[in-house]
Amino acid sequence: MDDRDKDLTHLFVRDLDEIPLPPRGAWRRPQETEHIVMRTSRSLVTAGAAVAVLVLALVVGLQLRDRSETAASPTATPRPSPSVSTAPGAVAPSATPGDTASPRAASVLNDSFGFVVIEVGSAATIRTETGTSVSSLNGRQYVVSPTGDRIAYVVTEGGRGVVHIRTLAGGADRTGPSFGEPEGGPTGMIWSNDGTGLLIGSGRGADTGPVPTTPAVLQTYDLSSGTSTVVATRQDGRVYAPVAWDRAAKLVAAAETGAGGFASAYLTFDLSQSPARAKSVSTRGRVSIPVASTDSKYALLTDLDSRETRYWPIADVSASKVVGTSVVGALWQPGSHRIGFISGDAFLLFQVDDGTTSTAFRGIKTGSGSEPLSFLRTFRADGSAIFIGVPIGTGLGATDYTVTRLADGASTIVQMPGGLVASVRLR
Repeated sequence: MDDRDKDLTHLFVRDLDEIPLPPRGAWRRPQETEHIVMRTSRSLVTAGAAVAVLVLALVVGLQLRDRSETAASPTATPRPSPSVSTAPGAVAPSATPGDTASPRAASVLNDSFGFVVIEVGSAATIRTETGTSVSSLNGRQYVVSPTGDRIAYVVTEGGRGVVHIRTLAGGADRTGPSFGEPEGGPTGMIWSNDGTGLLIGSGRGADTGPVPTTPAVLQTYDLSSGTSTVVATRQDGRVYAPVAWDRAAKLVAAAETGAGGFASAYLTFDLSQSPARAKSVSTRGRVSIPVASTDSKYALLTDLDSRETRYWPIADVSASKVVGTSVVGALWQPGSHRIGFISGDAFLLFQVDDGTTSTAFRGIKTGSGSEPLSFLRTFRADGSAIFIGVPIGTGLGATDYTVTRLADGASTIVQMPGGLVASVRLR
């Protein structure tokens, strides 16, 4: 019997003790003066009091029994849901202990989305986030559209590189422009910001030795009409790496590149004029090829010498600003002007529009030396999750990818049989 039950019993006994009773001499009047009606009434009162006491005792007993049964019942208190260990590299800052229950962790993966995966012994496969194979791609240079529902890639056919465009929800590939492989196939390819065209660089670079016999070309390709338009050509041993095509603004951006794959200049082309008016700004040191936001309004690059990550409006590289110097990886979040990157054990989001930085989550694995252990791979195609890789060996497939949902920090680990290239939208 617990303390509360003892207290209730004590109250019951105390109340019985405190019932006022008349003096003992008054309990019974002289028999000769007692009327039969009075005797009958007294008997009834005495019986009623006895019954009341029994009822009260019964009620108390039932309450004690109910309490005892409730305390002993194995189903009275819900058992805690089994927890799922949070994958390394993702801990929501606002999460409470046990917040990552199994239904929540299981719901992190979403088979409306998938990946382009380079697999050992084959070209590429499109797989759902839970690993189911959807289709194969026998090509190279896989580029996903801004909305994630189409992919462009290059297939070698008859000695030429032919651009294929596939709608991932179904349907046969359609073909785009082709390039003579001996003269140099595509040197890069990106989608226009509205998903209706491709910006393609082609040619063969030569930083040393004889100048190529054919020029390097930068051209646009319109999917609806199937026509290509040359934006610029050059024949100085450098080639074009496409960066952005803002169709509404009639603006194209590209990088000049050569040996090592670094950008030696940033180029913009105003397509509202014919021929397109070009502007070139040299870059110093070893800088990466710029990458544009999905709406082609901003670009960013990383300076490998200063370790700075910089961004700027597509049309004005002179207005570039520094995101940070301790940035590990830098990716545009699809459908936004936010740049995601790793700093220490945290994944941060930098908002270009107002210059603010927020911590999405912490707990990312870090290396013991100067080099980070984890690296950014890709955002989910709709920007709702981030995939962070942790090498577990060498070669294709020797990486664990932690997928973390940005809305609440829930995470799990994805293991693919090859190298994860990009996220796609399957339906």
